[in-house]
Amino acid sequence: MRCKNCGAENDKQNIVCLNCGTVLQKNDFEDFLKNKKKLLMLSASVIAVIVAIVIILSLVIFPAFASAKMRSAFDSKSGAQVMDVFVDYCSDYSVVYDELSRSGKAAFNEFEDCISDVKDDMNEQPVDTDINYYLKEKTGDIFLPQDYSAVTTIAQYNGELYNVARDFYMLYNSKCSYNLGSNAYSTADYSIAVGEFSSVIESDSWYEYAQSKLTECQEKLLEEKINLIDNYINSGDYESALQQVSNLRNENLTDEMTSKIDEYETKIYEAQLSKIDDYINEGDIDGAREYVETLGANVSEDAKLRLEQAMKNKAVEYLIKADETLKSGERQGAYDMAAMAQTLCPNDIEIQKKVDYYKEYLPLELYEEENYLSQKKGEGYVNLIYYNMKCTSNNSQAMRHCIYVSYDSSAVSSSNLLYSITYNLGKKYNKISGEQFVLYDSRNKEQNGYFEIYGDGKKIFTSDILGVNYLPKNFTVDVNGISTLNIKYYGDTDYSDLMLGTVQYGISNFVATKDLPE
Repeated sequence: MRCKNCGAENDKQNIVCLNCGTVLQKNDFEDFLKNKKKLLMLSASVIAVIVAIVIILSLVIFPAFASAKMRSAFDSKSGAQVMDVFVDYCSDYSVVYDELSRSGKAAFNEFEDCISDVKDDMNEQPVDTDINYYLKEKTGDIFLPQDYSAVTTIAQYNGELYNVARDFYMLYNSKCSYNLGSNAYSTADYSIAVGEFSSVIESDSWYEYAQSKLTECQEKLLEEKINLIDNYINSGDYESALQQVSNLRNENLTDEMTSKIDEYETKIYEAQLSKIDDYINEGDIDGAREYVETLGANVSEDAKLRLEQAMKNKAVEYLIKADETLKSGERQGAYDMAAMAQTLCPNDIEIQKKVDYYKEYLPLELYEEENYLSQKKGEGYVNLIYYNMKCTSNNSQAMRHCIYVSYDSSAVSSSNLLYSITYNLGKKYNKISGEQFVLYDSRNKEQNGYFEIYGDGKKIFTSDILGVNYLPKNFTVDVNGISTLNIKYYGDTDYSDLMLGTVQYGISNFVATKDLPE
């Protein structure tokens, strides 16, 4: 066929000129394009091929590629790669499986399969395998450490994956427990070994090994506990021995062991009674009493009676010491001794009488606020009274147990009554005593402060004038046979200087006492 454009010769089957590209069979080609049926068939064929390719890619190639990427990430031993692949195909750790694409489901399933494969492989390792070293070498940081691994990070958001990861780590922990139990067994630490071997789960391939060693360790542990009971008894620690026996009762004992434990209980009981005797012979009644209270029903009636008698003897010793202490002038110490005797024998009437006797010699602390019968404040003046205070006198002396008055010296008057305090002596005391002083803060302030003491309405004492340069001074007043004691505090100023401010004076160690017996 000759080209009409360039005149070149061409084969008949050519559609265009091989020399210049001019269409040779224009009419045939145009006929083909005008044939809609043939054109439609060709289009359908092309579309079918494209759809088939898309389906194959979607159903087979892309999911397979997703699985391969997840497997490759696990093979890389990189937790970061595993997490990246999971996010790429599943978008979010909390993904719902049914909502995933086919590629997402493939990645998800491969993630599960990889965990299961490692789990199966780990369970096939020899019994002497260092499981931590193995897992580190096998999977890098994908699984370890547990709390922060890629597996736990992903699985914590998804229930299905959580169960898969949980089962894996249960097996892992079981393997670790076996190794820890073996190490404890090798060092004869049977208590730890029993606990670890008991933690090995049935699905662990080492379970039978663990059960065998568990039985052996339990037997060894029982022998240790029996020996420990002997040691406790020999050292006198019967409480620990009994506790050990009680613990053993909860073990799976043989008849021989049970019989031996019964013998030890009897031995401990007899030793307990012997220890009570030791306490009594040594005079440690308090220790014996505390010890008996810990024994409860294990103490015989004879031991209780011996203890009661020993406590009575000790109480008598305290009363003898109380007499000696009172004669030396230690009133509180004598009362404390009598109180200790009463603590030992609280229901003994004679001892109670002794306690009351020594109590009479305790001083009535007039400086304590709760001990006064009534209190009346002077009218029309700014004045205050303080009880049981620590003070400093005008000569810098430390004063203890003080009662003192404070008042405004600008109130010019004669014989200002600041306070009137009444006490009930009940004719129990022979004298009152104290030390009168001016407070340090008032050392340079003019004042004519003083106090008066009345017994049953009759004045029996008037203090010195407590003014500038007055030094602390002791005083004693006879109150024998007096029922009601009244102390009146005065602030006598009679000065025209309105800027003197607050002035203060007081009494240190102000008490009422009964004369000691001769």
